Amino acid sequence: MRDARITPIYEGTNGIQALDLLARKVLGDRGQALRDFLSSVQNFAADASSAPEVSAMADKLSALVERTRGVAAGFTEAVRPDPDAVSIAANHFLRLLGHVTLGFLWLRMARLALDQAKEDQQGRGDFLAAKVSTARFYFERLLPEVEMHFAALSATPDSVMVPLSHLS
Repeated sequence: MRDARITPIYEGTNGIQALDLLARKVLGDRGQALRDFLSSVQNFAADASSAPEVSAMADKLSALVERTRGVAAGFTEAVRPDPDAVSIAANHFLRLLGHVTLGFLWLRMARLALDQAKEDQQGRGDFLAAKVSTARFYFERLLPEVEMHFAALSATPDSVMVPLSHLS
């Protein structure tokens, strides 16, 4: 427990990491590194969709990447991003990208497991099948959390940043 708890302290809180990701990493290069990453994920998902066992997962990941591109474009294409909007969106953006990354990794594991199962000579069939099942669990049970993050990211910052003149 101590080791699990110390990581956010050494690396900075999730909020600080979220601000760093969106304000410095994504906006710092106007989203180029993010676009490159999302293109890599999209290409892998397109390739993985040819395997019927994982095609539904690949389609979900492709759709997620497209929606994430749209959200990121809202920040990176702004001439001068609103600092309040960036601060408010940072945590949801971090979690959204976390799901993109986890979806990519689970799809990759499932695809590798399927490929290895075809050549399995070590009797690891149950283990490999469990990888595919766990990936399916992720895509069906955990990935839908992105809907909350998309909803929060599409909301305007004025529900959080209320002008002082409205308080009197």
